[in-house]
Amino acid sequence: KIGFPIFELDTFNEVEKLHLSWLDKIFVCSKWAEEIIRNNNICVPTHVVPLGVDTSIFYPKSTKQKDTTVFVNCGKFEIRKGHDILLELFESAFTPKDDVELILLFDNIFYTEQEMQECRSYYLDSVMGQAGKIKILPRFKTQTELAGIFNTADCAIFPSRAEGWNLEALEAMACGLEVIITNYSAHTEFCNLKN
Repeated sequence: KIGFPIFELDTFNEVEKLHLSWLDKIFVCSKWAEEIIRNNNICVPTHVVPLGVDTSIFYPKSTKQKDTTVFVNCGKFEIRKGHDILLELFESAFTPKDDVELILLFDNIFYTEQEMQECRSYYLDSVMGQAGKIKILPRFKTQTELAGIFNTADCAIFPSRAEGWNLEALEAMACGLEVIITNYSAHTEFCNLKN
């Protein structure tokens, strides 16, 4: 029995520990996750198996057509991903007069439509939202569509509190984007000061 859990927390409850302890092997995506398994006293052979990107879809291909500096954030809306502070960060860095734009792709399939509308309103009713500096796109059907958005942007921003891997950041980097990201958790395996 092999488990491949992806988690963002650094402490497991007793039920989670029991379930993980019954496995013969555990695969995790990062050394960060491997350390958490060890720190939670789960004595099961654990192997790091990093996830990757389909580079036939995610690759640098500039389709930028305007001078506006475009920031993009991708990942389901939730506090853990920093969506509660992303607007504050954007509005503290820029004003409506600046030639910038923030594109959000953050549909959360676990939220009701009313909850998602509240999330959208939080951004669109803000100063920058009212100035047309924030766009919220619907959930894409294909990865190719996501790569297309990455290729129109200048920078991806992920103010996450913790990530089990953060595939979106890796995909953005594969498209050649600069990334602003929290220096904590699994994505530190592929994000460093040089990129």
